[in-house]
Amino acid sequence: MVNGVSPGDPDGKAMFFQPGGIVNFADYNNEVAWGRIEDSRTTLDQAERAQAWADLVAIQLEDAPYVWVGNIPVIVATRTRVHGDRILLFGSDYPHFDFDDPRKTLTRLPDKLRRRIFGESALETFPKLRPPE
Repeated sequence: MVNGVSPGDPDGKAMFFQPGGIVNFADYNNEVAWGRIEDSRTTLDQAERAQAWADLVAIQLEDAPYVWVGNIPVIVATRTRVHGDRILLFGSDYPHFDFDDPRKTLTRLPDKLRRRIFGESALETFPKLRPPE
């Protein structure tokens, strides 16, 4: 962590704090802290995401589930042409339902983003999927 913030998108560190998670080596379980991680995942607004993670860092500085003793410098770059909200498509293993029921998946996302992920983006990407008019 650099000044209490992880370089790049901090969501990659969430697995260390997920209650019951396989790499939650500290067996850390703070519902408020995990709620801030989930809050950061339900918005595309970068300022809101940054605030959620700043709140999480403040909670964890108090709880001290881990003591980070170092940080490997990482260069993170993304293209401005990449827009996850327009290219992310929902996929399932139909007819084998592997806990990916669309009615229960990504329910904390805003409705507009869920509509894009569950259909609109696919129809834009694969226009032949549209029913004939």
